[in-house]
Amino acid sequence: MNMKKVVSYTRVSTKQQVDGYSLPAQLQLIKEHCTNHNKHITASFTDEGLSAKDTNRPGLQSMLNYIRFNDIQEVVILRFSRLSRSVSDLLTIVNQLNLAGVKIVSIHDPIDYSSPYGLCMLQMVASMNELERNANAQNLSLGKRERAKQGYYCGSPIYGYSLVKKADMKKAQLSINEQEAKVVQLVFRLHNEFRYGYKKIANQLNNMAIPTKHKKKWSINTIRSMLKNEVYCGMINYSEGNTRKMVPGNHQAIINTELINRKKGRVRKSQKDYVPLFSKVIKCPKCKATMSLGKVTNNQQQYHYYTCSTYMNKGKHACSAKGMNAKYVDTMIVNFLTKVITDKCKDVTNTKSNISNKAVLQAKRKMQLQKEKLINDFEACEISHEEFVEKLQLIEINTIKSSTEAQVTKLQQDLQLFVESDTSQKRAVISQWVQRINMNTDYQVATIEVEHVGTVRYIEEANHATKKNSDLCASINRRTG
Repeated sequence: MNMKKVVSYTRVSTKQQVDGYSLPAQLQLIKEHCTNHNKHITASFTDEGLSAKDTNRPGLQSMLNYIRFNDIQEVVILRFSRLSRSVSDLLTIVNQLNLAGVKIVSIHDPIDYSSPYGLCMLQMVASMNELERNANAQNLSLGKRERAKQGYYCGSPIYGYSLVKKADMKKAQLSINEQEAKVVQLVFRLHNEFRYGYKKIANQLNNMAIPTKHKKKWSINTIRSMLKNEVYCGMINYSEGNTRKMVPGNHQAIINTELINRKKGRVRKSQKDYVPLFSKVIKCPKCKATMSLGKVTNNQQQYHYYTCSTYMNKGKHACSAKGMNAKYVDTMIVNFLTKVITDKCKDVTNTKSNISNKAVLQAKRKMQLQKEKLINDFEACEISHEEFVEKLQLIEINTIKSSTEAQVTKLQQDLQLFVESDTSQKRAVISQWVQRINMNTDYQVATIEVEHVGTVRYIEEANHATKKNSDLCASINRRTG
């Protein structure tokens, strides 16, 4: 007798989960089940310390992707709650696996959901799992709020303090970490007395080789959060409805209250006079982070340039990439994209083979549903075999045709909107077209990943212009570095 090919999936929401719900215990029960029922586990997938509130889990996604390309008959789990605690997400997974011909087997929830009554039972179990998750989340939130009202800190680890629970304490409290507290006091002094900005403070700490609480480099965001955190002045804040409240904490303050509330005298001017088109998709050639807009004034003239967000947030010790003249880069890439999309409209019109991945998936789902209805009609003897074959061929032809026509229409509409629109609308269209712009080490555009087109190489002429105008940023880089 042939053994069924199956995969196993296990999950725990916390790394300390024990007893019958630990990862080893779940996998052991699954292996025993497979041994007793003549099943062979071809692959095992797991998610450790992740909630089942959604499907954004690497183990789950890897399992679903593995099933797409392998001949699998079953997914074996301990309970349906291990797979998902959301009714809609669980039903989506069930439907997706049904289309692949894969059945879900739950050891502790043996439900045959192939029948209407079984599917109803599955929905009831899923509803109870979702209710349990929501109730636990609500109880946890209420518990944290009550602790905060009593002056106890309930957040993530905070720089300058350690969470300590002594023998005579019922609850853990913040205790000052003397070494980190000196750094906190330094940050507040640099900001309030010496008028250092967030980035300059981050650079200073990184130059001194002082790591953050999580042993990483300092950034603008971490400095900003520290300077606005009332915990350092001995207070605890919490939310009650839409109201933010504050109470004295059961911990010692590191700095004075007035330092939290003191505002910088200087008012920063807005940098919104030039709106970059590709700041969300153009990538740094060194660290691959997103490049954002920077600005500097030289001889009363403003220069806008794309600069690495890692460099802007954490300084040159995190990334030393140079900037690129934003206006020239935008102009060159826009002209190139207009040509690419125009050519693509012509290509897709003349051939049915260039259908985008997204269109293919949509067409396959629609075709699968139509095929299932057609098969049901045939099995119910409502249509003849000749009609069945004829309609099946027609479904496949119409699917390819509709996908191609939809793609051409969408591209043409986007192109017309792009040509006639203002800057903000151009950015909206670009966000749909362009997925990523990759730079090479010479600060030239290497490739552009375009929706419906794929990855295309940037034209050489435009690269020369980009390189020429990136030289204009040399003085800017020297001033901002």
